[in-house]
Amino acid sequence: MATSLNRYETVLRCVRKLLGDLANAEWDSEVLYYCIGAALARYSQINERIETQCIQLITGGLFAQSLLNWTGDTLCEVVYLHWPAASTVALTITENKIVDWWYYNHGHYATGAKETVYVDLQVEGSSLPSTSDYILVSGVVQHRLTGMEYSHFDAGDAATYSTIPKTHDYILALGAASYALKSREVGLAVEASTEPGYISAYHVGVMAEMASRYEQDFEQELYKLSQKKLHRPSWGTPERRRLQRELVKS
Repeated sequence: MATSLNRYETVLRCVRKLLGDLANAEWDSEVLYYCIGAALARYSQINERIETQCIQLITGGLFAQSLLNWTGDTLCEVVYLHWPAASTVALTITENKIVDWWYYNHGHYATGAKETVYVDLQVEGSSLPSTSDYILVSGVVQHRLTGMEYSHFDAGDAATYSTIPKTHDYILALGAASYALKSREVGLAVEASTEPGYISAYHVGVMAEMASRYEQDFEQELYKLSQKKLHRPSWGTPERRRLQRELVKS
């Protein structure tokens, strides 16, 4: 009986097939890991993952409101805010008094503290947000693949779930394969003397052509997904604040 693969292993196997490394002999797994990570990051720029939470504010006022109480995966961007809100999303029926907002990231890298998203608010009326008020936050968080370690992103645990459709695994594999081939191409150009003797200009040319083709296919698939990309300007009127479709020029 065949052993079931997690999503990262599935993508990794697909990458090796695209590279012609069926025996797992030519490409180091750690190198391919970072190539898949790069492809996942590029994919995430186009196909955003949105989550919504109702959290409590840490301080009162309009400026430098910390969203540190966001739980789970790291909050990367803010796409919608609603205040005042109830602790249960279903009961958030009060009119939104936020006219506009601006969000930014702030991290204490010297001390290793968690990077936190802060928001500056513009609200209607004289009542201002106060400590422990609830605010509804919709934001962009990072995508995950089961079995993929996040030691260079978060706490280091392997992801226990996946957040991209299985039908998109091959898109990640195309991107990772193109990055891997480009990396090997650069290595051959710089350190050709350390490679086996059968490596020639012809082999490098074939590698470069394959990398270019995979990259074109990868970007073409991302272009299709880009028609569904969510976009919100940093500042804008309430009408512009709503999630909008962004048409990408070809």
